[in-house]
Amino acid sequence: MNCYWAAIIGLSLLSNCTNDSVDNERHVIIKGQEIPLLRLDLAPDSATTVGWSALFENVEIIPLETQPECLIRYPRTIFTDHSMIVSTQVGMGDPCKVYEFDFDGKFIREIGGTGKGPGEHTGYSLEDATYHPIERLIKVQFNGILSHVQYFDTDGQLVEDFKCPVELVQNIDRIDENLYVVAGALAGRPDYQRDSASLFWFNEAGEIIKTLERTVYPPKNSSGYTPWAGGTALFKFENNWRFHNPGNDTLYQIDGLELTTKAVFKHGEDYVALNKIITPEAWVGSYMSELLSERSNYWILEKMVITMQKMQEWRPGQWGGEFGADYFNLFVDKSNGSVHNLKFTDDLLGIVPDSMSSDDIQFDPLGQSFRMYQAVDVVEWIDDAIEKGSIPSGRVKQVMALRKKINENSNPILFLFKERKRYKL
Repeated sequence: MNCYWAAIIGLSLLSNCTNDSVDNERHVIIKGQEIPLLRLDLAPDSATTVGWSALFENVEIIPLETQPECLIRYPRTIFTDHSMIVSTQVGMGDPCKVYEFDFDGKFIREIGGTGKGPGEHTGYSLEDATYHPIERLIKVQFNGILSHVQYFDTDGQLVEDFKCPVELVQNIDRIDENLYVVAGALAGRPDYQRDSASLFWFNEAGEIIKTLERTVYPPKNSSGYTPWAGGTALFKFENNWRFHNPGNDTLYQIDGLELTTKAVFKHGEDYVALNKIITPEAWVGSYMSELLSERSNYWILEKMVITMQKMQEWRPGQWGGEFGADYFNLFVDKSNGSVHNLKFTDDLLGIVPDSMSSDDIQFDPLGQSFRMYQAVDVVEWIDDAIEKGSIPSGRVKQVMALRKKINENSNPILFLFKERKRYKL
């Protein structure tokens, strides 16, 4: 899998690992409190392939309604407690659209609109979206030098509309009434304000109230390559905001303007340390990680192992080019500290190829697990599975009913998983 960089701006790198061993060093003491220590350094390099059934009891397959007013491509999806929000790119450079569907796949409405009026936007893509179940607010954040952020109620009415005061950022969220946080860049040289801190607190007027300062920078007067050490994570777990800062490998809980340490990560020697200067060749074989989500019994991460690079310094300290990587899913068991490095195969439906069974499964903060697939791919997979006879006998009726509903021009298909409380690992 190759990714191309015009510049190393706003890139979020992911990571995963696995391991069944348990180590006695499972906690650290911080301010007199025993804090979990996530021993990612114990994770083996190779992944174990397991069936979807190891994590999920069942999977529903839900085709999204296909109508001229809600055609979708390149979707991004979040869930509310009663619907799903799906964004789609419309054309090169044109503003994207945001639609709402119910859990049967029926189209409900467009959220907001395109333009420059109240509740409208001009963003080419949806950078992020979050649902706040207590306040029943839907946040949508669109790309731009200063990200355009809007909050809508569950009737689709605009509640708030503002621009983030920090440029070129991705993770923005409302943590209290008129109090917002945004994660900084965390790596590279301080070319922008976003490079100067790992977390900013601000209000709706755009006034920065507080910052969590960075403590590590690349050495001065150096121009060597400083790869990213992983992406930041900003998400809700059990109605509390979590923030993972790769700069000091710490998972925090955000309580207003204060931070509480919830876990600490310990990496292996092949992990790329923040702002370590290396030769691009030394990047190959190293790994980076990102915390994806948290469950009552597990932390879920992604691990990215660099397999190739063609990086060039286009001006002192500024690098761009091409790289390739392998991606794995990492599950850390909270009960005993064991780490599992996993890839998946579709043993529930028998239609999704192994190459797509692990790719980009989403673990939503509200507890849903899902993957959106393009209809053109699902049609091909079902036809191949019918020919091979690989569909489990108990699933044939379900899969055939889906095949009759869709064709190559249909909207995407939602695979909605019922997640196990305890995985079978």
